[in-house]
Amino acid sequence: MSGEPIDAGKRGPLRPGEVCSLLGIQPYVLKFWEAEIPLLGDRVGGRRRYGPEELEIARAIREFLVEKRMTLREAREALRERFPAAEPREEAGAGDGDAAPGTGNGRRRGATGDPGDVPAARVRRLERELGKTREALDRAREEIAALETRVREAEELARRLSADRERERDAAREREGALEERVASLEKILAAERAAREKALAQAARVPELLGRIASLEADVTRVEDERDRLAEQLATAREEVERLAQEVDAVAGERDRLAEDLRRLRAEARAREEESRGAVRQAREEVDALRAEAASARARADRAVAETTAFRERLLDELAAAREELGGLHAELDAFLVGLPGAPAGEDRPAGGTGGEAPGDAADERDAPGTLFDP
Repeated sequence: MSGEPIDAGKRGPLRPGEVCSLLGIQPYVLKFWEAEIPLLGDRVGGRRRYGPEELEIARAIREFLVEKRMTLREAREALRERFPAAEPREEAGAGDGDAAPGTGNGRRRGATGDPGDVPAARVRRLERELGKTREALDRAREEIAALETRVREAEELARRLSADRERERDAAREREGALEERVASLEKILAAERAAREKALAQAARVPELLGRIASLEADVTRVEDERDRLAEQLATAREEVERLAQEVDAVAGERDRLAEDLRRLRAEARAREEESRGAVRQAREEVDALRAEAASARARADRAVAETTAFRERLLDELAAAREELGGLHAELDAFLVGLPGAPAGEDRPAGGTGGEAPGDAADERDAPGTLFDP
């Protein structure tokens, strides 16, 4: 049960210690709730001040986790249903969950032929495995929290039973001492009455008078002996009750030890799983870095090949222009030689720059023309 109700609006924001006193929990339990349940942790903030609404949320968390034995996942869902208006705001940009890491706006980079997209499927697979590992780790943490709650309850029950046993033992000792004192007193009375009886028997002259007194004393003695027997039975019953309580305390202590052992085992398993997940993440990151380096190297080689092809094209175009100029000079010399020959036709026109009908600027035009063989 939580502590007595309090009007947090009149007293102002409450501190974590006051909230723990009201809810009957330990401070580390409240801090664990703030870390694992964003609906509470985001509202109290770093200063950890509890107003009326935050106090109600903390009461609901205690109801779900301690009283109803829910897991953290079930408690989060129940809190969203009970406090829909207090839902924490989502982080900006968290809705683009369908886009692969590093692609931007969900567009697949593999369709562009970029070498850096080779490990995309492997990265997504590793991210899914990492998500499953984190879910398993969350489940293990929830089990650990539930076991810690059970261990604390068992320890509290053991403390209460131990205190009850000590009180019962003290009460039994007090009753036993009182009974022993009463028995000793009755035995003294009995001894005195017996002495009186013997004295009465010695007084033969007072026999008729003393017989009645003796009968009365014997009745008193019988009554005292019956009382002593009854008290002895009560004492035996009290001792049996004390032994039974001691056995129950021993059983509770054994259960507490078993739960503590289970808690230690689960913590060791959780640590092992966490180490495995960290190793997988480190390996995945190393593979991604290696693939990215390989893609960058391939891109650099492609750039060098394009540069070399462009330079080769320029050299070929320059050589072709030089060859055409040389061919033009040869044609000019041939025309001059033919003109100097006797009987050569005087009115025959020949195209300038050679017989091929090409202008001297055709090489430069061909160099700049798009769609040629050497275009990159």
